[in-house]
Amino acid sequence: MLLRWITLAALLAIVVMQPAVGYRRLPMRALVALFAGYSLVVDLLSLRVARSRPLVATAVLTLPAAAGLYALGAEPGGVLFVLFFLAVDYAAASMSPRGTLLYVAAAVLCAAAIDPLLPRWGHTMADVRLLAARLVILALVGAGMVILTRRLGLEHEASRITRDEAERLEALDCLRADFVASVSHDLRTPLTAVRAGLGMLETGIGERLPPEERQLLSDARLNVERLRRLIDDLLAYNQLEAGAVRRCSRTGGKSLSSCAPVYLSECSACKPISPSHLMPRMLT
Repeated sequence: MLLRWITLAALLAIVVMQPAVGYRRLPMRALVALFAGYSLVVDLLSLRVARSRPLVATAVLTLPAAAGLYALGAEPGGVLFVLFFLAVDYAAASMSPRGTLLYVAAAVLCAAAIDPLLPRWGHTMADVRLLAARLVILALVGAGMVILTRRLGLEHEASRITRDEAERLEALDCLRADFVASVSHDLRTPLTAVRAGLGMLETGIGERLPPEERQLLSDARLNVERLRRLIDDLLAYNQLEAGAVRRCSRTGGKSLSSCAPVYLSECSACKPISPSHLMPRMLT
């Protein structure tokens, strides 16, 4: 939209500095001002009625308006030929790529039909060649706008997918943090009490129990101990990963695999963690 208004301002400056008249001595600046007023009304209507999606009717109405004003200019290939480019710009902003290509073809046909009917048409081969050159330029500009619009659409879609994926990963990270907090608060604390109670039972009355009950109590204590170690490993792994991620953010966003050697070298003085401690243990 900004480029369109810059083009209209430059076009109006040209016709003001170089006054010219068209059909029935209509001033060119009046025709350009009329198209500028039309564009202003259309843009305001588009912003008011369809804020999220430009109106397709805008482009449909712009081509007849541009063709009519170009015909009133009565000058083949004059400054008002730029109005066809502005009409194509409207189409590229509001239509699909296929619709824009059809719109460009319609604009080329309109320009080709209007030029021979203008009073200042010379009916010479030079005029025909100039008309062909203008039509080719109009078609190329229209095709370039279609390609550019398509590329911008793909980039916007890619950025949207990336943003959605980042939000999904952030939500998963929040779920993991909630799970770890739940494990730490809702399991580790009561498990400590259960472990202490079983230890007191085994110490206090373990010798007075029959062998089968004493073995059952010992198995329960061992299983509780294994569950405690499994929870401790889960919390330790979460802390280890959180530390590596912080290291990666400080070193410019490197991957976790590239940061792991650095992190482990910094922790070489710590007690090594056996790989078996990170493997899930089956409760027996």
